[in-house]
Amino acid sequence: EEYETLMSRFVGGFPYERVLERQFAIGKEVMARRKGAFLLFGGFQAPERAIPMFESVIKNGPQAAFAPEAQYLIGQAYEMSDQLELAVVAYMTTQHRYPGSPFAEKASLGRARALYRLSEYNPNDEEAMEQAWAGTVLFLNSFPDSPDAEVARVYRDNLLRRRARAAYDKALFYDRVARKPKAALQSYQTFVRAFPNSEWTSLARVRIDELNTSAEKKHEE
Repeated sequence: EEYETLMSRFVGGFPYERVLERQFAIGKEVMARRKGAFLLFGGFQAPERAIPMFESVIKNGPQAAFAPEAQYLIGQAYEMSDQLELAVVAYMTTQHRYPGSPFAEKASLGRARALYRLSEYNPNDEEAMEQAWAGTVLFLNSFPDSPDAEVARVYRDNLLRRRARAAYDKALFYDRVARKPKAALQSYQTFVRAFPNSEWTSLARVRIDELNTSAEKKHEE
């Protein structure tokens, strides 16, 4: 806080870069520090306390060498405190403001990871699942040789299976619950085109043949 006062009141009267470095170092220390420690208990982390500090660093030195890391750490702090929507925004900001920085890659994975976790917390939210899929595929397309690519591939494969299951269940609903054969047929066909190698594709193809046969009989009658 005193460094911030120095920044606002005495511009040009102190070593600016040095003060920025100290602010950044304090933010990193606060993010990692455990609070509430007592005797044998290690306390707990509250990384979100460092967010205003990193925001101050970026505001005071948007082009500083450590500004990309500060922006990335904002996303990480939000993610560690389970504020995943805010983490996604902070990670995207890192990518857009500092695309040439090494932290752009880290932020891309962080965004994919946060979106993936959101989709797990909301398993029936198709939009969340699609956003997680898009974020993961974007990371793999942008950084195919990343050391974290294997982690992203695990996300991708899991999401692919979940998306396929959701699409199959939708067709199944039209077929078995709503009793709408035309809608069911269209949904099964859409499913097969989108997921030709899923574990439910053969079942869908069988049901497509059955529905087509049934429709032909009705037409003949």
